[in-house]
Amino acid sequence: VRLYQATRPDGPDSPVAPPQVAGTIVFPTDYPNYVAVDPHRQRLYVVAASFEADVPSDKDLLYVYDIADPTLPAELSGGGRLVDAALGVDVDVPSGMVVMPGFMSDTFSLHDATDGTAPLLGGTQVDLAALYPEEGDDTLQLRSLRFNPAFGRLLGARSQGTLSEVMAFTYATVVGQPSDPCPARPDHDSFHPTSDFFDLSDDDSERAVLTEAFDVIPDPTTGNSFLLANVQTDAGEVSVVIAQGLDLNPGPGCEDWAATEGLSMGCF
Repeated sequence: VRLYQATRPDGPDSPVAPPQVAGTIVFPTDYPNYVAVDPHRQRLYVVAASFEADVPSDKDLLYVYDIADPTLPAELSGGGRLVDAALGVDVDVPSGMVVMPGFMSDTFSLHDATDGTAPLLGGTQVDLAALYPEEGDDTLQLRSLRFNPAFGRLLGARSQGTLSEVMAFTYATVVGQPSDPCPARPDHDSFHPTSDFFDLSDDDSERAVLTEAFDVIPDPTTGNSFLLANVQTDAGEVSVVIAQGLDLNPGPGCEDWAATEGLSMGCF
């Protein structure tokens, strides 16, 4: 894993210098797959696969580094914390939480970002198979999870053939709470599912249908989000970016991609 350092241009008309490598973290026996940065606590989170004999095949290692000095990243997690195999990692900086969607388990795990060893937070982990019980030809897979701390949202991409959709959870945000400047940190019990635009109780012929979903990227300033997915149109299967409002409804015309050749207004 290479850490790059950028420099601010001297002025609006000055050229932007390419970022330079400040430090490198070498993993002799592990394979880093995902990273996330906590700029407030100056920590780097690395999810790595390991093929060491003492690491089960359904587990990964979560490494935590202090990067206050990016030229000398210091490992805090004691050689890596054993975690469920993951498909990503993200940080809610204000709440002090790290989230990882499970790769071989129908759940996600939340960890304490205020502790350098990133222990698992309390509460009962969410059972995604129970919340999303629909069955089809494809297996349920949660491909990403991203926080939107200002709006108390956790958004993910459910990829399961024509059952693909947005997985959305709400939680009590600590952002903008002057009456309680030090609220309790959320845990697994704090996350509650909320509906998106894709009503899977309707027949495929009566609703907008995704064929695959990859990621949901939130806008931290507006609460809007962007869903990366594949859809079926009259012209065949195409990849799209679907703009969604805070209510998780698509932008104007974006839900009507099958009605015209190519894509209608609102999708890209």
